[in-house]
Amino acid sequence: MDWFFEQVYNVLEQIPYGRVVSYGQIARLLGHPRAARQVGRAMRCCPEHLPWQRVVMADGSVVGGGFADVRRMMLEAEGVAFLPDGRVDMEKHGWLGSAQGSDAAGAVSLLDVTEDNYRDVCGLSVAKGQEGFVAVPTAILARAYAKRSRNARALAIASSGVIVGVLMYMELPEEPACYTIEQFLIDKGHQRKGFGKRALRLAIDILEGEGKYGSIDVCVKSEASNAIRMYMDAGFVDTGYVDPDEPDSLVLRYSFA
Repeated sequence: MDWFFEQVYNVLEQIPYGRVVSYGQIARLLGHPRAARQVGRAMRCCPEHLPWQRVVMADGSVVGGGFADVRRMMLEAEGVAFLPDGRVDMEKHGWLGSAQGSDAAGAVSLLDVTEDNYRDVCGLSVAKGQEGFVAVPTAILARAYAKRSRNARALAIASSGVIVGVLMYMELPEEPACYTIEQFLIDKGHQRKGFGKRALRLAIDILEGEGKYGSIDVCVKSEASNAIRMYMDAGFVDTGYVDPDEPDSLVLRYSFA
């Protein structure tokens, strides 16, 4: 058996009953954060005795072709709750990995902005000193709406039932075509808790799962050292490109393996 596949199956054996994990999370647990697609290949050969149904997409989507309905029924039998749009409620049932036990406290999920939570999103506040780097939440939502022709999407960042931030990504079809994370806000009262790093990983997983482009670009102000560190810790690298419209910024890129 392929060594990597064997390690994937070892992680599968540890996923608790009633919990789920994403392909990207398994890759990160194995120390190979860009190997989500290889995890997917391992899952296609998964031994039947393992809880294969507990692996879903980063946003909670249940995939598997003709087996998607079977997977959902198996998860529902374990008490896993689903959102109205058919995705697993990752905030309730996401597993953080064996290093953090089976307690999902502090887990982060990305949620569509809806009529039920948009007021909480609009109530987020930019931390002092970040005003020049981050837009206010109403501007982020407005930009996502204005850029909908580029498939822009704003997602609320939630933890333990509380909206702690919001991010926005969209497509850049012009060459070199890629995705871009254009806005990223963590509320001033929820800074330095790891929410940004976790939300970024989820966003990367979602975009890699879409598979339309091979990379993600972000434009970050040169003085935003914490943001630059967060992106580089996640695997982004400095392209060396200087955007004529943002000469005081770095253009960082994450390439999917």
